[in-house]
This record gives sequence, structure tokens and C-alpha cells, in this order.
Amino acid sequence: MGTGIKTMLPCEKACHDKLGKSVVAKVKISRGTVLTLDMLMVKVTEPMGVADEDIFQLVGKTVKEDMEEDDSVLPEVVEGYCKKRKC
Repeated sequence: MGTGIKTMLPCEKACHDKLGKSVVAKVKISRGTVLTLDMLMVKVTEPMGVADEDIFQLVGKTVKEDMEEDDSVLPEVVEGYCKKRKC
């Protein structure tokens, strides 16, 4: 039954916004470091950072600010990452 296409229902949005997963620093990352997959992990965290499905887009990008372990990876901290705005 159904179309086979998964979509979020309006009643699920509030829960997703609060409990949605995002990318965090697995280790302390210094400014100027080029990101690798082993430096990143996905968690439910506040503030929401880069969406978990975009983790592979971060690999090879440079960090503009120092990040502590478990810090959310925010789009403005990663040079060249621009999911929702025009580059």
C-alpha cells in the first residue's frame, strides 16, 4: 500500500526538529584542519548543525574555528559547505 515514497507528516515535524540527528565533532578539531570521516559522528544534539545525511559533503572541507569534542558542526564553521544557500 502507499506510494513507496517516504515523506514527513506535518505532525512529525516538531519531533524531528527537536530530536533530528546532526553531525558533531568526534574529537577536538583545530581551526584550519581538513575534515575526515573519522573526525565526525552523528548524534541527537542541540544546537542543530549540519544534517546527518550531509556528513559525506563535509569530508575534505576546512574548519574555520576550533571545535571541541561533541560540538555541533555548524554550516558557518565549515569553509565551502552551503547546503541551503547559493555558493
